Amino acid sequence: MHEALENLFWARLHRSIKRFDAVVIETTGLADPGPLVASMQSQPFVSERYRLAGVITAIGAPTALQTIDSFSEARAQLDAADLIVLTKTDLASGAACEKIVDTLRGSYPATRVLLSAHADLGSADVLRHLEEEAGGEQKRRAERAWQPPANPRIGAGFSRRGGPSRHAAQTRFEAMEGVTNIDALQERLDRLINAHRDALLRMKGIVRTDDGTSLTVQFARGDRHAALTGSTPNGAAQDIPNGVTLILRTTSVP
Repeated sequence: MHEALENLFWARLHRSIKRFDAVVIETTGLADPGPLVASMQSQPFVSERYRLAGVITAIGAPTALQTIDSFSEARAQLDAADLIVLTKTDLASGAACEKIVDTLRGSYPATRVLLSAHADLGSADVLRHLEEEAGGEQKRRAERAWQPPANPRIGAGFSRRGGPSRHAAQTRFEAMEGVTNIDALQERLDRLINAHRDALLRMKGIVRTDDGTSLTVQFARGDRHAALTGSTPNGAAQDIPNGVTLILRTTSVP
């Protein structure tokens, strides 16, 4: 990761890419953000040229409490968060969302919780809220070296259920060649989702259909169907394999 940030810095300096004001790093699936933060803080080149604005943890309302209760990685993400965004609130009832927010605020009273429906929470709003938090816990966290929490904050609805999670995840790439159009792609993705419904945590990728359409595919736990959005082809996109990556839950040996 730090190599990518170094390359971005030099490319920006040499004007081989457009000037940028911020970099957003998205971890995969249920990854623990701690090692990523530690890597940024331990690399002098990166830490001297980039400022960590904060850690944002997004969690979908339809399966929020189940995900938190089942995955220690989800609890680690929440413990590391400077800002929690409860997404897909349009897919859950008002009472359910209120219960989730109360649970999050009870367990993480120092962390602000924002709500998002239909992806209506923009990056500018999120960054503004992070800046507002800069004088508090976020600033103190950024100034100290990251350490894994000795006792993650577990509140109502959060349980350890026998200690650390015994679940892990594996990734698998599924090629999507020979897809004629969007409808055919959606049908193929639905079959893939249904085949792995209980184990599928995330799915993402870029698919280029035979009619010339380039589409970004996104699926998260709790979704009924994969979301398809237009993706403008460019040099980098053409180098990305035509297909989707599945993040699947596996059970490890005790």
